[in-house]
Amino acid sequence: MGAIMQTGCQGCQRDNGFPLAFSMAFQPIVDTRTGTIFGHEALVRGTAGEGAGSILSKVDADNRYWFDQQCRVKAIELASRLFPAGGDQSTRRSGCPT
Repeated sequence: MGAIMQTGCQGCQRDNGFPLAFSMAFQPIVDTRTGTIFGHEALVRGTAGEGAGSILSKVDADNRYWFDQQCRVKAIELASRLFPAGGDQSTRRSGCPT
């Protein structure tokens, strides 16, 4: 067998991180026909409740990758604590680049 080749995007190879702490708010997604909540959208917020603009204004080309990765992790971590396992609701991220 040959050697395993390690690959990744340029963002993976830099460890700049995203320098600003942030959190997520979860907006219910409602089925308007039935009135039931079928998911939640994860919205980026500051740790003191600041709006998305206060965080997104700090995202630039150099830290976009790390911000995106931290959004994914934070949304999943918070959702797993807020919503019961095995529930039928999903979570979408918003305000995070993909």
